[in-house]
Amino acid sequence: MFQLSKREQLLLKILAGIIGGVLTYFLIISPLISMKREFASRHDENLSKIEKLGIIYSEYNDIRQKRVRYESQINSGQGITTLIEENAKTLGITNNKSYVRVVPGNAKDGYKKESADVRFVGVNITTILKFIYNMEHSNSLVTTSYLRINEALKGRDIYDVDIKFDSVTSQ
Repeated sequence: MFQLSKREQLLLKILAGIIGGVLTYFLIISPLISMKREFASRHDENLSKIEKLGIIYSEYNDIRQKRVRYESQINSGQGITTLIEENAKTLGITNNKSYVRVVPGNAKDGYKKESADVRFVGVNITTILKFIYNMEHSNSLVTTSYLRINEALKGRDIYDVDIKFDSVTSQ
């Protein structure tokens, strides 16, 4: 056997320590560090996915609430002429109403679209804007599809107004 001097034994111990340290680093510490980085990136990715899922869920709830509201408006059963009469009576412009023409529309997939043309003569612009607002924000699905305002001969702030409302009801 070889006889090693103290200096050689010390150098071998240092070499064994260096080799052990390098092996420990590459076999234990390095995989742990890379695993930690991978977990951190997965965590960030999962957080972004959770945020996207939250956004999708809130959009879904908004759409579902709109659908329920529209279905309740469609199934309200109140006719468009009745709604026009009620709102005109509330705002005191029933006497200014020249005509109401209802045009029945097509029925498709269990829904019926109808339109109503209304003409008001000699009304204040703020009153007619309130009337349109009340019509569109009623419990029925009513939208304004046509609006024409003409200046009346009676004086300032008095107008003749033609409005067309569209409504959808269930059959």
